[in-house]
Amino acid sequence: MNKLGNLKSLFYLPSFYGFVTLSLTYFIYNLQVIEFGFLSIITHFVIFSAILSFLISTIVFYALYNSTLLSIEFPSFSVKKWVLLFFYSVSFFGVYLYVREFVSFYGSLSAYVLIFFSDNSSQLRAYSEIASDTIGVQLTYFGWIALGLNTFYFLKSRISKFWYVPYFLTFVSNFLFIDRTRPIWIILIISFIAFFVKANELAINQLLKRVTLLAFAFILLFISIGALAGKTTDEKLYNGWDISPNSQNVIFYLTSSFFYLDYLILNKDPDYRLDRTIYPFLKSMNIFGFSDRKPTSLVNEFLGYPYQTNVGTFLEPFYSDFGLFYVLVGILVHAFLLNALAIFFLRMRSPYSIFVASNICVVNFFVFFTPKINNFPIWLFLFLGLLSVLRNFFSKLFYVKEEDSLLY
Repeated sequence: MNKLGNLKSLFYLPSFYGFVTLSLTYFIYNLQVIEFGFLSIITHFVIFSAILSFLISTIVFYALYNSTLLSIEFPSFSVKKWVLLFFYSVSFFGVYLYVREFVSFYGSLSAYVLIFFSDNSSQLRAYSEIASDTIGVQLTYFGWIALGLNTFYFLKSRISKFWYVPYFLTFVSNFLFIDRTRPIWIILIISFIAFFVKANELAINQLLKRVTLLAFAFILLFISIGALAGKTTDEKLYNGWDISPNSQNVIFYLTSSFFYLDYLILNKDPDYRLDRTIYPFLKSMNIFGFSDRKPTSLVNEFLGYPYQTNVGTFLEPFYSDFGLFYVLVGILVHAFLLNALAIFFLRMRSPYSIFVASNICVVNFFVFFTPKINNFPIWLFLFLGLLSVLRNFFSKLFYVKEEDSLLY
């Protein structure tokens, strides 16, 4: 295999995505396309340390696993239709509960629909941040699992065209949340699964072309959802380069997180309590009555001057919990531990393990913008992945005959 072909191994490594997206957006920030102001020395050091860690991890894991990753073959699996039906059903029930919450808030279904398709759809976004912890929202994440498994089955198994119907409806239902990252997250999951399954069939130049097209698609989707959520404008809101208002809006979302992190480091003291980084665990313990402690909301307050934002890169929750030392822990987890986890699940070579590995790549894709490692879906997906690992361990321990199944 030639050296150019071996470069495809980079696309298996979560650290590679962290290195690319963080270094690119950091570079754009320092061009001052939007005049946020220059970062402090300590914030530069933190971001540079993160970029360097992603690069070192990519080089190390690439050297160790290059030939192994490209030799991974995924066998065809029999389609577990009842599993897909279960996950889709749970997701649709979650959407129903979510919409019912809004209908109750606005008084009628017609009022909800009118606001959704009007210029006031930003009201839905505002209220959805309040309702984001409801059970309906959490149940919709099972639909993401169904989409991931269905994608694998489309690529590797014979499956009825009937499954395109729930597949499409589940994807479209995620636009009800008017959340820019939600549909992009799903598209990334599907794209990573397709790459992992079909990587050996793609030349590196074909892969790069598809990645470029995907990047442009993300920008268009980002602007479109922003328009639906009432976040676009015909007026320039920021000082800086002479570019269009929509271009300013995209650049703002790509780079404002550095400004927010810098503001936190210079003006806010850590809470010194393990709160934001393990939010899903604390929230679950509170919901099920095992703890009276309510964790801090993941929706940050808007901070900064002259502009305000509420996202602070993947490092924000680590700094908010325990300061700069814990930031170092966050960097090491994202740069090295996530690489090891992704390769571990890839080697399991099951539909669900590929889904988990794809989500780990998504976590590092978004490091420039907002943390995903402390989001409920990631904890849910990893928990179910752990169950599949334990199942495999005990089946071998007790010599139980293996059968093709959902998780392994």
